[in-house]
Amino acid sequence: MSDPANLVLVLTSLLRFVSIFIALWLAFRSELRVAALLQGERASPPGAAFRSLIWLGLGAVFAMPLFDLVSLIQQSVELVAPRSWGLAVGGIPTFWGTVPPRVFDALSGGTTLAVYAITSSLLWRHFRDPSLPIFSAVAPSPANRILLTLATAGIIHLIVTTIVVSLVFVQLPTAVSPLAAGVAGFVGAWLIGLLLVLALVLWMHLQLQPDDAKA
Repeated sequence: MSDPANLVLVLTSLLRFVSIFIALWLAFRSELRVAALLQGERASPPGAAFRSLIWLGLGAVFAMPLFDLVSLIQQSVELVAPRSWGLAVGGIPTFWGTVPPRVFDALSGGTTLAVYAITSSLLWRHFRDPSLPIFSAVAPSPANRILLTLATAGIIHLIVTTIVVSLVFVQLPTAVSPLAAGVAGFVGAWLIGLLLVLALVLWMHLQLQPDDAKA
């Protein structure tokens, strides 16, 4: 591995490590407000153990968008870096076909940007809805709303990528001959995974419709 490639990997690893502490710091600033919401009308305040669990849980959630940002930075560098750096060599073998790493970076990065853009657009509409005071309680300031939006998008992105990647990198018995359709097969499997996610979202949307709307 060349020196530039090693430098990129070292820097992104350090960024992920630093992201953990940033996420825990953000969680520390948000924990008290979340604990108060969960307490409700109870007279006794939540215990230290319960608040510690909230802090760690929030830290894990807040770390997701930070990790996604670091991954986007790494993928962007891999897409534009010269081949002499050694960041985009070889191929990624799957049942559907083998593709260059840059194809995977482009699909993964594009999916990440799409998920965050769609989630942000939908969630900010609810922030402006006066009939939903829960959002004002959880995120009273614009900074809190941005943080909540990014955290929600991070969770949704994790679900989407888990479904898509599980399909793309599926492991079948050796008796099953691989499709081996190259880039077309890989991209097709990725799109099928996204369509599966869309179908699940539409199914859940229909399930949550009021009874009179279903009729």
